Amino acid sequence: MGRIHICVKRTFIFVCVLIGIISTLLLAITLFGHGYFHQSEEIEEILPGIVVLYVLEAATLVLSIFGVYGARKEKKWAVVLFSVGMSLASLYLFVECVNGYQSKHEMEELTREEHLAMMPLSGANQTDLEGLYNMQTNVSHLHLMLLMVSACADSKSQGANSMSQGADSMSQGANSMSQGANSMSQSANSQSQSANSQSQSANSQSQSANSQSQSANSQSQSANSQSQSANSQFQSANSQSQSANSQSQSANSQSQSANSQSQSANSMSQSANSQSQSVNSQSQGANSQSQSANSQSHSANSKSQGANSKSQSANSQSQGANSKSQSANSQSQSANSMCVFVFRTGFPYYVNLGLD
Repeated sequence: MGRIHICVKRTFIFVCVLIGIISTLLLAITLFGHGYFHQSEEIEEILPGIVVLYVLEAATLVLSIFGVYGARKEKKWAVVLFSVGMSLASLYLFVECVNGYQSKHEMEELTREEHLAMMPLSGANQTDLEGLYNMQTNVSHLHLMLLMVSACADSKSQGANSMSQGADSMSQGANSMSQGANSMSQSANSQSQSANSQSQSANSQSQSANSQSQSANSQSQSANSQSQSANSQFQSANSQSQSANSQSQSANSQSQSANSQSQSANSMSQSANSQSQSVNSQSQGANSQSQSANSQSHSANSKSQGANSKSQSANSQSQGANSKSQSANSQSQSANSMCVFVFRTGFPYYVNLGLD
């Protein structure tokens, strides 16, 4: 044999072992059935079928053993024998399945004729009556089982629907929470914008107050320069006191007026400085309000994100509950269809036989 890949070899051995295990189980089931029907009167009718099962299962078991042997020892003839035998067995089973499907209507007619031959039931033998009773019992049990399966499927469907409704309500609650968080975030953003506008206006007022303070300081400096010039004029006037007493008086008056102007300029500068300090304090308060509004906006945004995540999780739960509800509904429909099939096919026929 040529060298093959180890994975192909192991797969082939696994398939052969699996076929051997299935053949062994089927052979054991056939032996059990043969022993069960050995003492019955129907053994003559089912004995050819049991023999065919023995031959097929034993041949399949032997072929699987040959396949494992050929794969392990790398014997080409064993692998070829396994392949040819399994191919022939598959073709035989395919032909038998086709023949069985073609003879389905004939078997139904034969069964119907056998059942009608038992009529009337008052003259039927005990074996036929027991067979009919067993068939009716099995059909009734099957009907009860199908009803139980249908009831279980309906209960599962109702539970899945309730879970879906609960998930939908949770999703709606999460959406409402998300909307509330978004509205809080919008209000916090509007407060932040208003605080920022107040801060900007306070800063503009502070700048205007600073400009006023600077103008007042410039006026004070000009008044001080005028006072110094007046004092120099006063000193020169004192040296010329005898010749310019009138000039000294006028210079004194100018000096006094300059001093009053200087004092008024100083008072204006102090008031401008106080206004600037008050405006600065207002600006600081507006900035603190803006920071608090920004922190509220961040917290509202985080709440909105948490609400959105809750909404998404609730939507996923709702989808899972809907899928469970659909699967339960499909199970309920299949169980109902099986129940209807049993009632339409087997149960009314046997009930009619019993009534006749």
